[in-house]
Amino acid sequence: MDLYEAFRTAAIEQGVSSADVDAYLADGRPCLRLGSGPGPVAGWVGGLPVLPDGVAWPRADGNDHDVKAEPFPLAVTIDLAALPWEGLREALPFTLPATGLLQLFYLYSQDPRSQRCTGEEEALGFVRVVHVPDPGLAEQRAVPEYAHAEKRPVPVHERVELRAALRIDIPGFDPDYGMELPGLPADHPHAAVLKDLTLRFLPVGPWWEGVQVGGHAWGEQWDCEDVIAAELAPPGEDSSSKARQERKQQVYREWLPLAQFSVQDEKYTNARLMIRREDLAAARFDRVRSYQEFTE
Repeated sequence: MDLYEAFRTAAIEQGVSSADVDAYLADGRPCLRLGSGPGPVAGWVGGLPVLPDGVAWPRADGNDHDVKAEPFPLAVTIDLAALPWEGLREALPFTLPATGLLQLFYLYSQDPRSQRCTGEEEALGFVRVVHVPDPGLAEQRAVPEYAHAEKRPVPVHERVELRAALRIDIPGFDPDYGMELPGLPADHPHAAVLKDLTLRFLPVGPWWEGVQVGGHAWGEQWDCEDVIAAELAPPGEDSSSKARQERKQQVYREWLPLAQFSVQDEKYTNARLMIRREDLAAARFDRVRSYQEFTE
């Protein structure tokens, strides 16, 4: 029995109608949640990267940051081979490489450009994603030297293990700040039942803990999909036009979060790394777009 069926069965047993359960789950998206919960260790935050010969530690090129050649801190590593693959491949509506390490280097910046950076431009933005297919042929690297190291040292955070579990991301569900009921009225008579079951079967945890792969893009202040739709629109297109709304729905279908996490040492800052499904399937990680969000 998958997560949807387990949730559905329990809800119906507690009096929620089949139609209401389906309406509530309609916009749910399966995702991987890596954090302190149950599941196998399948990654970590912090630490040092593992890179093969010929692959340099990613650096800023001077166009995408105010300090040229500044090394990007390693934010997250996902051990793809350690993911709980049994049943996972069928459950996730996107494709990940089955082996290797997926290393996410993220350079925090207060530069407004850090909120709208794309790997498809000459400047690769404030994120680099390095996939190491065979970690056995790679070695751990120390932080490279660079001219401004004394004034701007590259942070190397303590390595903290992440455990992976399959979850369903329900948009609008927030156990800490109240609850919306997608597809249902806010005063639904079974709101308490749905909240309890969501916490039990489908928890994704608060946004500031762990790493989420897939699911819905976080949006405390603004939505990534709105910005991507605007970037893809022809010059002069009205943001309220039918064409723009259709373009946004296309973005919802064709794009997903490769990873979302709270930036270490930077309170109220989210990293949101978006990628087209077809680029993810082809492991074209240079196409990742970074949309940093300040939540306060």
